[in-house]
Amino acid sequence: MTFGERLRRLREGRYSQEELANMLGVHSVTISKWETMGREPNAKNVEGLAQILGTTTAYLLGDTDDPSAGYRGTELSTPAPVRHKNTYPNLAYWGGVADNARQAAKDGQDLSIIYALLANAASTIKSAMA
Repeated sequence: MTFGERLRRLREGRYSQEELANMLGVHSVTISKWETMGREPNAKNVEGLAQILGTTTAYLLGDTDDPSAGYRGTELSTPAPVRHKNTYPNLAYWGGVADNARQAAKDGQDLSIIYALLANAASTIKSAMA
């Protein structure tokens, strides 16, 4: 199964392409291209999709066939603990969330999911700094 097929299977019945795009901070055409044209998102967007859809990046990328091995509980459950507060991947991930929030605000999009992601980010970073 391709990335696009996995994405569509998880998205359908929960969100429209436009709703998912708004939550992720991309255009709905981008979601369509990922689902139908064999294009794949960058790592930041794969992680965002996994969190929003309650699965893992491993499932989306085809490394496992178990979509339920991902985030537990609600769609916005807290990400895995940060191993070290200053690692580049952690800073880049949360920087990407902030960039998406800024762009969504400029575009006049619903920011509720981004606010929740930023709250999780602040909590995760605070616990890593303790």
